[in-house]
Amino acid sequence: DASAGRWITGEACAAVPVGARHRTILGVEHRTNLTQKMRTYDEEPYSLYYSRDGKSRVWAAYLQQESRILSSVLLTAGLRHDRHSPNGGTTTPRAALLWSATPSMAVKLLYGQAFRAPNLYELYYEGGGSGSNPALQPEKITNREIVVEGRLSPTLGFTVSAFSERLRGLIEAERSPADSLSVFVNTGRVNARGIEAEMRAGG
Repeated sequence: DASAGRWITGEACAAVPVGARHRTILGVEHRTNLTQKMRTYDEEPYSLYYSRDGKSRVWAAYLQQESRILSSVLLTAGLRHDRHSPNGGTTTPRAALLWSATPSMAVKLLYGQAFRAPNLYELYYEGGGSGSNPALQPEKITNREIVVEGRLSPTLGFTVSAFSERLRGLIEAERSPADSLSVFVNTGRVNARGIEAEMRAGG
């Protein structure tokens, strides 16, 4: 298997203060994939099984609002939309609430969604027939987390967090019963829950 790619990216972002307690952030991103090549072949004796030359574009726009609700409470909320060919568009929200409970301890409530669009290899692996799946959709994950971090002394800090994650549309390879080719498909869900704790020593 061999592959090659060339791309151009660009991004613009602006932060606009709104009074003393609010700030709005606007941004756009763009990527043009000029070259997307894939080859599958045997070297000796040479036999080419699959060859594809493609192009694609990805653009995104996002909006984020930061608001100082109280002197000790900061709320951040944002929305992002990505347009990725040939899979359409995906909109993902994010939010965070930060409470500075004491000068040495903070509590964070976090919520977010993210995605991973299928790459060219996953869309067209083994090329043609049942080995291609151009209708493959992005993997999507939803995350919820609460974090408590602080300092017990000038040289000792800690972080404790509890999280819940849900992954939908996991991309995995399966064998097609029609011709035994590998094809990537969106499978079921993966759920994860856990607790993490960390202690840090140092100045």
